Amino acid sequence: MKSMRPSIAVSFALIAAIGCGASKLDDSSGGLSASSGTVTFVLTMPTDFSFCDQVSCSEPLPQHLTIQTPDGEMLSWPAGTCGTTDCGSCAPLWCPVACPVAHGAPYTGETVAWDGSYLRASTCGASSTTCAQPRYAAPGPYVAQFCATQGTIDQSENGLPTCTNTASTICTTAPFTYPSAEPIQIELPVYHPL
Repeated sequence: MKSMRPSIAVSFALIAAIGCGASKLDDSSGGLSASSGTVTFVLTMPTDFSFCDQVSCSEPLPQHLTIQTPDGEMLSWPAGTCGTTDCGSCAPLWCPVACPVAHGAPYTGETVAWDGSYLRASTCGASSTTCAQPRYAAPGPYVAQFCATQGTIDQSENGLPTCTNTASTICTTAPFTYPSAEPIQIELPVYHPL
């Protein structure tokens, strides 16, 4: 198992530190200004198949875990922080991550801790530019979705590993309560093509 990718954590830590006083934020859905605690997800994979991601500058880092409210609203975390607009300055956020050379990386599962943080869409400036406001989820029920794509790692012509997909993306969902002292175990089901 591996922990949440450091580059994603660094990007979110940067945006979380930026204020957004100029935004028109609607807090009626319960967005909070501080964390109510954490929940840890242990994501495990079927062992008889291989999974991988293709990582490049032109695409955001692969996000295997997404979180939704019970009514289906997707919470934007932490992927998508780079390149979004800060509500306070109404300027694009600087991305402190070096641009990776395109390559394939095996995916074997991971352990991810979530402190309730997410990005809420808002607007800023005279032209009502869309921006991202860091907020925290209210305690309560949520739904986690875990997805990964079957694939194999091969060597490309330039000698770098390449992820070649061998089947469709597989997903599973699990309801959970935030925050939680107990880890949430989510195992990806095996997909057998017909």
